[in-house]
Amino acid sequence: MVNKAAALVEKQGKAAFSEFRKRDSEWWFGNTYLFAYDQNLNVLLNPAFPKREGTNVHGEKDVNGKLFHDEFMKVVQSKGSGWVDYMFPKPGQTQASQKWSSVEAVKNDLPAYGRRAWLSPWLASRAVTPLPWW
Repeated sequence: MVNKAAALVEKQGKAAFSEFRKRDSEWWFGNTYLFAYDQNLNVLLNPAFPKREGTNVHGEKDVNGKLFHDEFMKVVQSKGSGWVDYMFPKPGQTQASQKWSSVEAVKNDLPAYGRRAWLSPWLASRAVTPLPWW
C-alpha cells in the first residue's frame, strides 16, 4: 500500500490525495486508512480526521502522556522502520483505544504515508515517515 501510494504521488503530486480520501477503497477500508506527514510532523493527509490536516503534531501526547508522533520520527531515524504503540480514538469516536503503527522511512522528498487500524479486534497499522535528507 505505502509503495503504491508513493508511486501515485510521484506521478500525480498532491492531486493523488483525493484518491486516498475515498472510503471503501484500497487506501481507506474499515478503520484502516492512509495518512501522510512531512518530516516536520505536519499532517498533510488524514481522511479519517480531516481537521488534523494542516496541523503540526510534534509534541502531541496520547491519553497516557506518550509523544507518539515524535516516537514515529525517532523510530525511523534510528532504525528505518519499526512499531509504535499508543492510544488514539477510532474514526468517529472520541475515546482512545490501544493502537499499534508500523512506521517506515521513505527515502525521497515525498510526504509520509501509512495506514492505520486498531489492535484487537482490529488489524495492525502502517505509518511511514519520510527522511528526505538521506
